[in-house]
Amino acid sequence: MTFLNATLLFAVAAIGIPVLLHLISRREPKKVVFPSIRFLTKKFESQSSKLRVRRWWLLALRMAALAALAIALARPAIHRSLSITWLTIGLIAAVGIALLVMATVALFKGKGKGLSWALGVAAAVTLLSALLWGGYTWAFGKKPSIDNSAPAAIAIILDNSPSSHWKTAEDDRSERIKSVARSVIAQLPPTSRIAIVDRSATPVTFALDVASAVSKVDQLRPLEVTQPISSRIDAAARLVRSSELENRQLLLVTDLTKTTWDDSRSDPQLPATLAESPAVGMTVFDLGDFTAINRSLSLPLISDATPARGEPVPVSTTLQVAQAASPAPGNEPNQGSQSDQSNETDQNNEAVSITAELALYDIDPSLPVVRDDVVVRPKLQSVDRTSLSLKPGSSGELLLTIPPLDIGVHHGVIRLVGEDALVIDDTRHFSVNVMPASRVLLIADDVDEAYTISQVISPLKEADDPNAEYLIERIAYADLPAVKVSDFAAAILLDPPARVLADETLAKYVNEGGSVLICMGQAAGEEEVLSPHLPKLVRRWRSPEPHTFFDPLQTSHPILGPFAEFPDVPWGDYRVKQYWQTEPADGDFVLIRYAGTEHPAVLLRQVDRGGENQIGQWVIITTPLPDVGDQSKQWNELFGANPWPAFILVRQIVETITRRSNQSLMQPVGQPQVLPLVPVQSIEPSRRLQLFPPGKSTPVPINVATAAKKVAIGDVAKSGTYWLRGAGENAGFSANLATDAELTQRVDHTSLDHWLGVDAYQVVSQEDEIEMASAQAAQRVSLRSPIMLLALAIFLLELILGNRFYRSGRSGSARSTQSGSAKQSGAAA
Repeated sequence: MTFLNATLLFAVAAIGIPVLLHLISRREPKKVVFPSIRFLTKKFESQSSKLRVRRWWLLALRMAALAALAIALARPAIHRSLSITWLTIGLIAAVGIALLVMATVALFKGKGKGLSWALGVAAAVTLLSALLWGGYTWAFGKKPSIDNSAPAAIAIILDNSPSSHWKTAEDDRSERIKSVARSVIAQLPPTSRIAIVDRSATPVTFALDVASAVSKVDQLRPLEVTQPISSRIDAAARLVRSSELENRQLLLVTDLTKTTWDDSRSDPQLPATLAESPAVGMTVFDLGDFTAINRSLSLPLISDATPARGEPVPVSTTLQVAQAASPAPGNEPNQGSQSDQSNETDQNNEAVSITAELALYDIDPSLPVVRDDVVVRPKLQSVDRTSLSLKPGSSGELLLTIPPLDIGVHHGVIRLVGEDALVIDDTRHFSVNVMPASRVLLIADDVDEAYTISQVISPLKEADDPNAEYLIERIAYADLPAVKVSDFAAAILLDPPARVLADETLAKYVNEGGSVLICMGQAAGEEEVLSPHLPKLVRRWRSPEPHTFFDPLQTSHPILGPFAEFPDVPWGDYRVKQYWQTEPADGDFVLIRYAGTEHPAVLLRQVDRGGENQIGQWVIITTPLPDVGDQSKQWNELFGANPWPAFILVRQIVETITRRSNQSLMQPVGQPQVLPLVPVQSIEPSRRLQLFPPGKSTPVPINVATAAKKVAIGDVAKSGTYWLRGAGENAGFSANLATDAELTQRVDHTSLDHWLGVDAYQVVSQEDEIEMASAQAAQRVSLRSPIMLLALAIFLLELILGNRFYRSGRSGSARSTQSGSAKQSGAAA
């Protein structure tokens, strides 16, 4: 049972008015003592007892009449399926009242206390049974809709997240979402207020009319960049709550994927928002499980996104085959016998061979271009292919190779051969920037250490090879004044003496945007080293046995980024015996410290002088790298047996200070991309560029200043390859859908309690289960009319009983008066 105007139930408190009036109107009897009139006293007490019984019945009728009137005004309603139950409860209550009346009559007529007590107990048991049964049905029975055919304010939230790309012969998610929305709109009264809310950042507003709402549904497309589902529910709830219509509803059509609902954990206020007043009913339409096998590729891992010219580049990606979910009970496809379905299940669990290919776009500076209103893009050519056999529910690594490329930006894809139900995760896009060799100045007095570090930086090429990634020039500290440092992309100082650290030449180089790597060692001396440009070197520190080791702190920094692929880097196997204790200043970044201490091991200081110059960088390692000198003066074991962590650390630092790692051309969708521009000579203040997004999107014109060196692309809403074209410009980048979890993983219905609140919603999975507006009203039976008739009957009975009671009271009073007068006359006589 429910009430359309539940607040009017407070009027039931009016039943206290008859009690109050009864207590006020009761007159205390006067005590008059007469001798020898004991019989008259007993007779008076007997009549008084009968009068009190009649008064309490009259009081009860008045209270019942007011209570029935209040309940009727609250407009109670029950679900049609419970009408027989409530009729039975009413009959039992009527029998209880009848037994109570019989018990009262038996008591008045003097039929015996035994019969009165028996009827009274039977009446009490019957009324108590009706009360308990009615209370249980009211609390736990099926609730009818509080709505009738009146218009509704409803927001239909359509979850067009990436998983809505799912499409099979039996299950087209995008079309099913639209079908559910259209069906609900068709059931609503024409004067309803309807809002269509998707996962985009579009403001939530009511549609102008029903046709406008249907048009919005028809225009729905799957999105890759989505807003958190919690924020869309919150906005929709606030919108419908602002409507003047009493019936406010939310309908969420979703497939309950984990990637969607994990976002709602960031809004713990959502349950409180849904529970605010006025009430908003919420229905969650579950699109169901994904009952087909899905293949997916992870983001590609490129060993070197800025390789040297003519050098092949390995690429890896993880292929995952998701286990198909079983159909929900009652939704099993009717295909053959049970044995046929069992055989099909066994076949689905067998390993299947999956082929992936790597393809590159042709290099054509004239493309993309618009011809006859059609965007013509470069052709995609397959350059490598591999296969892998996997069972459903398993994964494996695919290894592919990008062939040697010339200098320039190259774009490509890794894609699975064939199609499955979810095509959006079958293709991954990548871009590599083949750069000219970066010149590096390596300064060291120890020839062996200089040679070792150069081999770490450029292991496959000689230091003077023009096709190498780095062109390394080695000099001693005595030759530093004769070298123009500004001609190099970066400088590396191995075990520099204190005088070099204070050299203004290096400080000027960094101030103008250069980068310097310093590996501190024995040459700096024993005492404090002061330099106005570097962190303070306090003193040479000797670590007691068993010595300390590197402890990374800023694991998200690009220098330490590759170590994320190795969760258990054995830094403890590479002990550090001596290092320089350093005091970083405010603004310095401590990337690695020594375990058990607060002393920095690797720290970064940036110098930003403003203007068009790049930010200069000092990177300081407070122990020497490499340390391959005399064992009697050895500082660390970082270049001991199998020193791969130190190799990766040095290479990443060099890539960072030469800014080759800053040229990443692969971004997740939704994140802005900054592209460098080719300088041009022009008297015009601005120049016009064109951005060619992926898919069938038209080019986007971009106006930039002629002197601009960079351009920011903010609208990266789809995965694919983006080309930037213009006067002398041939740039671009790739974007991919970033997924932390497989797109078809779902959450269960009970998890919604944590995100939406317990009892704040109902879950349905079929369109005929959605109870909205007139469909809900058809399931409702109003009790207003029967209770109004009951209230009228109680009022009539109260009038009849009241008139009889007062007439009897007046007659008794008259008889008493006459009798008293006669006695007085006799006494007088």
